[in-house]
Order: sequence, then C-alpha cells, then structure tokens
Amino acid sequence: MTAQDVAEGETVFQRRCAACHTLDGSNRVGPSLQGVVGREAGTAEGFRYSGAMEDSGLTWDAEMLVQYLENPRDMVPGTRMVLRLPDEEDRRNVVEFLSTQ
Repeated sequence: MTAQDVAEGETVFQRRCAACHTLDGSNRVGPSLQGVVGREAGTAEGFRYSGAMEDSGLTWDAEMLVQYLENPRDMVPGTRMVLRLPDEEDRRNVVEFLSTQ
C-alpha cells in the first residue's frame, strides 16, 4: 500500500461511493463502510440488508471487495448494490483506502 493508492482511493470513494455510504458508522442508502475490511457481509449495525447479502456467507477481505465492486449483482445476486467500478485500479485503490478506515 502506498500513500498515493490510499489518496487515489479516497478520491474514488468521495466521487463514487460517498453518496450512499459513510465512514463514520452511520448508515445512508447503503451501510457504513467503517471497518468493512474483515467484517462479515450483511452485519453493519442498524442497516437493513437484502436477504441475499445477509445469507451470502461472505467476509470482506481486500480481494473479495475488489471482486465485489467489479459487479456486485454477479457476486451476490439479489443485492441492492447497483454501483459497479469497472476499472480495476479504481477498485484496488478504494479498497486500500477502506482498509485504513
């Protein structure tokens, strides 16, 4: 991880993710992503997940998040997440940024 990766990831997060997600523990349209790396999918406090996400059995490590962000509905059919990050570098950078949160 480099400082540039994290800074680029923060930029991607602000541009593409922050409309639906926070990093402060509060939920919006999507759950807070504070502490998401290492967290079991579908378990953010106070967020109402789709049954598909609650039953996914996933734990969010860096590689799993990179894969998920490429096409969430392919990975977890039935998820409410619609945003896709097609650029792998953007996905990797945003996950690097999220790992610091």
